Amino acid sequence: MRNITRNRLIFPEKVMIQTSSFCNSDCIMCPYKETSKEVSQGQMDWKVFKKITNECKKNDVKRILLYLMNEPLMDKDIVKKINYAKRKNPKTIVHIVSNGSILNKKTSKKIIKSKLDYIELSVHGMTTKTYEKIMRGLDFKKTIKEITKFIELAKEYRKDENYINIKLLNVKNLLNKKEKEEAKKFWNDLGVKNVNYFEAPISRAGNIDWLKINLKKEVNGCNSIWRNEMIHILYNGDVVLCCMDWKRKNILGNVNKQSLNDIWNSEKYLKIEMMIKGEILSSEDFICKKCEESL
Repeated sequence: MRNITRNRLIFPEKVMIQTSSFCNSDCIMCPYKETSKEVSQGQMDWKVFKKITNECKKNDVKRILLYLMNEPLMDKDIVKKINYAKRKNPKTIVHIVSNGSILNKKTSKKIIKSKLDYIELSVHGMTTKTYEKIMRGLDFKKTIKEITKFIELAKEYRKDENYINIKLLNVKNLLNKKEKEEAKKFWNDLGVKNVNYFEAPISRAGNIDWLKINLKKEVNGCNSIWRNEMIHILYNGDVVLCCMDWKRKNILGNVNKQSLNDIWNSEKYLKIEMMIKGEILSSEDFICKKCEESL
């Protein structure tokens, strides 16, 4: 079936792992607060994490992303997991995306001295008003202070201009052009080369109430750049369709019972792929029909 439905990798090149499901923020463009009430939460067992990263080693995975619908720094063992993943997969890029609010001197040093290849920090605003309207629950001044210290420490220990990335997202037009440019200048002046700006959020397949979606009658593919390359694993070992599936509507397998290879190439997964391509019919509530990335 696999060769008929599409030209698909035998094993995913990128593996996204939710080592912990928790987040300390209530960002207005994120469904975490609501969906966390509906689905189970927890910490990934070490045996499960080791099983995943060991299988990655056998298959020459190119990238391991230690975050998924969460704040990775809430995992107290994140540095140990970074180091284990990189030790087992020395040629693989290991990275995280964080809001940076939990950073302090001790944590920052541990991360910077770890084997992490790079970190992306989401900082959606350059004023208290904008930042705290978008990233609700976080303290702008405290976070900026700690991220600034983190950058200075990174200069001392890493000496890699690509180690830190800053992400800016314009939500509800709160991040105006002036503030956007001020933010870019601020981070550039601190030595951050990569400051990435995105004009608007997406609805996470209809999981953000205030973002309107155009429900599709049918789906004929997916625009996501990693669609055919990445597998997404939750803290409990469940594999979901993608990072849009916040309510876990499509569980394709579980790594406690199966290998990643068996899940990736399973009939269940391949049937879903055929639905995405429009080769077979999907239900009216199929998640891809609510997603901006689908064709």
